[in-house]
Amino acid sequence: MAHDMEIIRKIEKLTGGKLKPRPLEGIWGIENGYALDKTGQVQGVNLDNREIKDISFLRSLSGLTHLYLSSNQITDLMPLMALSNLTELYLSNNQIADLTPLRELKHLTTLDVHKNLIRELSPDFTSLWPGMAMEWKDDLSFYSLNLYGNPLEKPPLEIIKQGKTAIKAYFDSLKEDTLPLNEVKVLLVGDGAAGKTSLVNRLLGLDFNIGEPQTHGINIKPWTVKQDGKTIKAHLWDFGGQEIMHATHQFFLSKRSLYLLVLDGRKDEKTEYWLKHIESFGGHSPVLVVINKTDANPGFELNRKFLQDKYPNLKSFYRVSCKNNEGFDTLVPALEKELAELAKVEDGLDGLTMKAKEKELAKPLNKLGRLLEKMGDKDSKFSKILEGTKKGVELAQKVGRTYNKFAQWLALPQVPDIILGKK
Repeated sequence: MAHDMEIIRKIEKLTGGKLKPRPLEGIWGIENGYALDKTGQVQGVNLDNREIKDISFLRSLSGLTHLYLSSNQITDLMPLMALSNLTELYLSNNQIADLTPLRELKHLTTLDVHKNLIRELSPDFTSLWPGMAMEWKDDLSFYSLNLYGNPLEKPPLEIIKQGKTAIKAYFDSLKEDTLPLNEVKVLLVGDGAAGKTSLVNRLLGLDFNIGEPQTHGINIKPWTVKQDGKTIKAHLWDFGGQEIMHATHQFFLSKRSLYLLVLDGRKDEKTEYWLKHIESFGGHSPVLVVINKTDANPGFELNRKFLQDKYPNLKSFYRVSCKNNEGFDTLVPALEKELAELAKVEDGLDGLTMKAKEKELAKPLNKLGRLLEKMGDKDSKFSKILEGTKKGVELAQKVGRTYNKFAQWLALPQVPDIILGKK
């Protein structure tokens, strides 16, 4: 169409280079090219490597289906919102941080945004282009979504590399304010090859696979159990060895989690190493220790009393053999019981969501904040009354002790004993 060719001429003027007509099927490898359909409408444009910052000149090319804009300086994708016919979009090596303007491009089959500045994905990300598979590679992608080389933080890379299923499970698990009270997380941790994946498979009723590969990253599987006539939905988080030490630590901030520390019964495991990490990241979440591979070393044992005295959240120990399907008649009922406990609403706050519960528990902390604010105001009556008096010190110490009780429950920093007057 004449109008489209006018835009092509405008693009040539703006970019300072001649655009050559090419067949659509070959335009991806040709810089500075465009393709027309049978009616003369522009169907494809390749403007790779042009140092382009502003792409507003493209918004009128409504017939575009293929667009190549890699290796430019693009930050704003708003001009592409109106290009609803786009099926293939290549935007690698730019400065893009926000994919929101693309969410209405329902016909996309290829979206290559590798090596940009994307840090976060939206919670509904996996539903935007349901038919598009994901890739993670430092190369041009076809018929897939490629996020390689972005400084992603939410979800972390370990999740994104697992694909859309893991990404969706990640966002679902973070909905603490709306998470139904019958849903909890079960986090399986331990050294590589301890048998965490085999344990998950057994819990799900699957057969043992002697050639089960080690987990690299995180796998998330749903597991439904019934306890006391109620259905509880658990999300089994299978962490791969040392991966737990890195970006995935943020998952441990949830208080509605059950930890399964899986040990290899054939060797001396770093039991305390993992218990310390669970204590650091999981607060007061309950822990069950599962000693696996007892068929290979029936005599393996731990100093149970020492560990339970040192780590009060360590509930119990279980010996299993995933290979022989032994020990699960004891482990599974214990798991179901712990899950039921986690699913309950405690402290007389029945019916509240976890967010509401946390707000209720935070009230004393808010009062403490207001108290400290008054103490910092030298002109306030409160400050004048307390100034230089022993009563003021005693009151502050009392407030500090009250704070510590809630801080311990919420895994917050404690006021040191020396400040509280303790020896």
